[in-house]
Amino acid sequence: MVEIFAASFVLPLNSPPIEGGGLLVQDKKIIAVAPLNELKRSYSAPVNEFPGCVIMPGMVNAHTHLELTRYPYWRRAANMVDPSTSYSDWIQEIINVKRSISLDDLEASLREGLSLSIANGTTMVGDILSERRLLPIYSISPLSGRVYLEFIGRDPKRYGANLESLERDIALLSDNFLAGISPHTPFTLSEKLFSLLREKGRGLSLPQSIHLAESLAEKEFFLDSSGAIADTIFPFVGWNDYLPSPMKTTSTTWLDENGWLSQSLLAVHAVHVTEDDIDHLHRNGTTVVICARSNHALGVGMPPLGKLISANIPLAIGTDSMATVASLSMFDELSFLMDSFPLDLSPDMVLRMATYGGAQAIKRDDCAGTLEAGKRADFIVVKVDGDLRGGKLAERIITSPDIEAVYVAGAIAT
Repeated sequence: MVEIFAASFVLPLNSPPIEGGGLLVQDKKIIAVAPLNELKRSYSAPVNEFPGCVIMPGMVNAHTHLELTRYPYWRRAANMVDPSTSYSDWIQEIINVKRSISLDDLEASLREGLSLSIANGTTMVGDILSERRLLPIYSISPLSGRVYLEFIGRDPKRYGANLESLERDIALLSDNFLAGISPHTPFTLSEKLFSLLREKGRGLSLPQSIHLAESLAEKEFFLDSSGAIADTIFPFVGWNDYLPSPMKTTSTTWLDENGWLSQSLLAVHAVHVTEDDIDHLHRNGTTVVICARSNHALGVGMPPLGKLISANIPLAIGTDSMATVASLSMFDELSFLMDSFPLDLSPDMVLRMATYGGAQAIKRDDCAGTLEAGKRADFIVVKVDGDLRGGKLAERIITSPDIEAVYVAGAIAT
């Protein structure tokens, strides 16, 4: 079926906004993007009109943990009232909470996260998954993206099974979702597991995502094997025998020296990166995913966004999980970013980071991130009050989003 979707403005994000624009959609794909009058002259097709609205690409949430969507409920059920006072306390809290819940709890949480993502205008995600048995659940959602299978471990007796089953696990994903791997952090995997995972990932051509330089504790650990990670987290998980010798470096430099920094890797957070670290990221073409609300909630600081932009580091945006943020809304994330970095960001830049930047980051920009012929018809309709011709379209969308409809592959998504 051929259809036209028209609005007061179409915002392709790879070209200027089109006043009175439209999309021609056929067989789940965009055939043309042009002024509505041109489309009507050239094609005989029903028109779905959205006056007072903007049609734009769906949001791409480049880093989240949808299996943790119900985390606030689990926390309350475990009688955890007071907030964690440090990054290391929060890590221990998450471990305790996850030990207290069932597979059914995790499944319900993932389903809710998939649904909430769509409701908030997100059409593609880069999702971190720790529980492999949930992989078939992604097929129920109209969402698409990439699922990064998480790896944690320093004891080879415990991490071997997940490594051996990797190929079988990724075969469980539906067509809409591609696979990736996620070494959790530079300090929660042994050097041996990093090496095995790197070779396995390269053999299967799997992109990677890692939480990098999120806290000062990580900086201390890589400098001299001290601080909260060594003194608190390692004993808590029974890793006393696996404490490495002082590395006298940064986690970013360590990853570079061990062959991990590349265009295939997402460096999530990058809060505590040095100028040398930023140079390593730039030389390797590594994308940084900014999760500012999460960083603020944990009190770990904020990424040096101005320096990352000046160094031409590819940037994307993620909400992170409901273990740290109050919503899975990318629009909430964009609004917080604009308030936090008013001198470093423009509304147009932020919208591009949240769409095309995210699609590039998770290696799905062949089908998403912009509105152009040949890409899948993933788009959102955003109602914006008042005159839309003032030159501040992106700013109006970010500050007062009202999502009228979400379309995935040309069909309304719920």
